[in-house]
Amino acid sequence: MKTIFGFLLSLCALGCSSVQTSDLPYSTLPHLLEQTALPTLPRTVFADQWSLDTRMLIGTDGSVLAVHLENSSGDLLWDSLATERMKLWKFSPAMMSGTPVRVWIRQKILIKVETPFMIALAEIVVSDKALADSLYAALQSGEHFDTLVSLFSVSLSRAQQGNIGERDIHRYPPAVQPYLKHLKVNETTPPLQIGNQFVIFKRVAAEHQLP
Repeated sequence: MKTIFGFLLSLCALGCSSVQTSDLPYSTLPHLLEQTALPTLPRTVFADQWSLDTRMLIGTDGSVLAVHLENSSGDLLWDSLATERMKLWKFSPAMMSGTPVRVWIRQKILIKVETPFMIALAEIVVSDKALADSLYAALQSGEHFDTLVSLFSVSLSRAQQGNIGERDIHRYPPAVQPYLKHLKVNETTPPLQIGNQFVIFKRVAAEHQLP
């Protein structure tokens, strides 16, 4: 069974919740961290991929507070379901002068049909690249992944020794997917930047998946 994912083609700020200008001094614009699959393409779309123009309101925690479709699929039910799914997407927040702010962004999203690629993963998540590089070097030298998770990871998965269960790699940004696709059991990726954080993934055996 194939699933439908959206891949971001462009990003521009439309303004924060109190200002509606296009040239606000954002030090960092939002970046997509994770996404949920979209509904099956409607009958009005006769292709395996097409573009959808959207406006999204991103909250200070990176959550999607509102979604408006600028172009319709031609199927109002699909439009409604897709909008609700996009509200489950997770972004890094926009930053202005070091402070997270709400911001409207305009997205052109390429909607594509993808075959799921499921693997079981564990993660170490840190906020500093130098630390991430040091942890990766320690892993290469034989340090145990679980030990580094317990000492350094800032993710909630730390309570499960970093295990996040089985994931479809397409839920992650396109730049991350090739690293996961070719990962063998017990291998780790180099530090991968996802938003403002750096993640080292480890592929784990199926029996280590979360319930």
